[in-house]
Amino acid sequence: MYLWIGFAAFPLVTVLGTQQNVFVHDSYSLISLAGLWIIFAQLIVNLPLGKKAVLPILNILALLFLIQSYGIVQSFESEKKLWERAWETEETPFVLAQKANLELERNEYLLAMQDIERLKSWSPNHPLLPILYPKIVYLSPQLTFESKKNKLESNYQGEAWQAYFLSALHAQNNDFLNAFKLLKDQVSKCVEFENEAEIVAAELKYFCIKSKGPECNKLVQDFSSACQFRALTWHEEIVQKRLSELLR
Repeated sequence: MYLWIGFAAFPLVTVLGTQQNVFVHDSYSLISLAGLWIIFAQLIVNLPLGKKAVLPILNILALLFLIQSYGIVQSFESEKKLWERAWETEETPFVLAQKANLELERNEYLLAMQDIERLKSWSPNHPLLPILYPKIVYLSPQLTFESKKNKLESNYQGEAWQAYFLSALHAQNNDFLNAFKLLKDQVSKCVEFENEAEIVAAELKYFCIKSKGPECNKLVQDFSSACQFRALTWHEEIVQKRLSELLR
């Protein structure tokens, strides 16, 4: 009986055991571990002590796994603890990006700014950097307008989210003309805004209206067409709702 209990419990090593620099354990290891446990069980049974040695060995293993698992289980109580443990386990750009994003969601702007600056230096081509960096810079209350502007304009390459948050910064300073010019150039990049495309379209039209730009309706129509061309679902009601909020 104890062998079968051990056989059933042994695969837990994939989630409870410590592996060097691996935060997410590979589930496919279960197959090979099952075979290893069969070999292990057979060896134990054939020892001179026989089955009498099995129970204490299994108890010791269970105790070791229990101690090891306690700290891991605790880390799943919140996303904060989860990514803190992830960072302790493996320091990678991916984990650093997730950590910075979580800090941003928790309004821990100083920590988020420190981590995103580190990510920018460490992995300048990280896929989350184009949205996380300008977003954190724009929302960080400890930065002045000029500091935000300098950070967003440095190495400006016309990326969609970089342009969006820089235009929002200009609009915050009542400079709607520059806000409009920046965002107007992103009309063809609808797909990069993904689920926020309608919000961006509404703000583009608002900046156009405020700066007395030409053919504001056509611009939004072109933006919508670019999205639908890429097979993205378009919700016009979201555009109108956001626009009405801005025009109040």
